[in-house]
Amino acid sequence: MSGKLRNGFTLIELLVLMAVLGVVAAIAVPNFSRLIESNQLTTTNNDLVGALNMARTEAVRSGAPVSLVPNPTFTESYRIIGGGAVISEFQGASGQFTIALTNGGNPRFGATGLLLSGGSEFSVCRASGEDGTRIRITAGGQIRSARFTCP
Repeated sequence: MSGKLRNGFTLIELLVLMAVLGVVAAIAVPNFSRLIESNQLTTTNNDLVGALNMARTEAVRSGAPVSLVPNPTFTESYRIIGGGAVISEFQGASGQFTIALTNGGNPRFGATGLLLSGGSEFSVCRASGEDGTRIRITAGGQIRSARFTCP
């Protein structure tokens, strides 16, 4: 048997490994940030759509008008109110997103599930020119969500 038994890594091997890890991290970190923002947008959108569906369902179930109202703004939190009582309360926007009622009044559903206040529209945005979602509630009470570029 000739030669020495080698254990561990050489300095060159460690430097190459660190360089490769640095390149991988430089590529992965920005993509991970975008993924987090996309998930926050989706969560905020889904929470608001869920609250609107719950308000509509509660109006039909109770046979009385039910509204979704800000507390004090939709970005901070919002409530479902029916018969003068708070039925449910929800946390507002996730992360750096804002929720704005951009068209119509606070959604108010009647006993038939129709929107009593005419059509309403919300936008969920983070900053101007970035991806967001627009949530539209038709007079018939249908709730639709779509991606759009924030103004």
